[in-house]
Amino acid sequence: LADALGTARGCFHGTVGYAAGGWEKVDWSGFDFIGVNLYRSGSDPGAYEKALRTLLDGADKPVVITEFGCGAHIGADRRGPGSFLIVQWLAEQPRVKDGHVRDEQTQATYLGELIELYAAQGVHGCFVFTFAMPDFPHDPDPRHDLDMAGFGVVKAPAGAPWTWEPKEAFHEVARRYAST
Repeated sequence: LADALGTARGCFHGTVGYAAGGWEKVDWSGFDFIGVNLYRSGSDPGAYEKALRTLLDGADKPVVITEFGCGAHIGADRRGPGSFLIVQWLAEQPRVKDGHVRDEQTQATYLGELIELYAAQGVHGCFVFTFAMPDFPHDPDPRHDLDMAGFGVVKAPAGAPWTWEPKEAFHEVARRYAST
């Protein structure tokens, strides 16, 4: 990482950051901001808030949450980065495992709560993961609705031409930033 930072500084004269996984130990001294992919998972939101507070309290520069999000199904808010694990990927045609139910409000609520938390805690910025996941297409058949396991705030149907449709999460994120 130090070599990559040196290369970036040698040819780029703007702000330099890095999007670290939550498990990485990074020497942030050469960067202009601290960037961490920080997903909330599990049933204890207080633990997530504590981890965020620890990150912020130890920071000597702006903190940016470079990635956060969840799928659009019941329970995705507790799965966080593991939302995609509801799919049987090795089936002849990937399919959603039995018992999972599409719920766009779960995803919208998760994103709204975290954007609100980041604002309240003084996080410098945040990036929702992600706009669209065309490799996780929406299908009206729940067994093949891979979109419910994806992180996109819009759904894309399978096939061409590529199109997208806003999900509840899209509208929630837009609402959160409409007045800024």
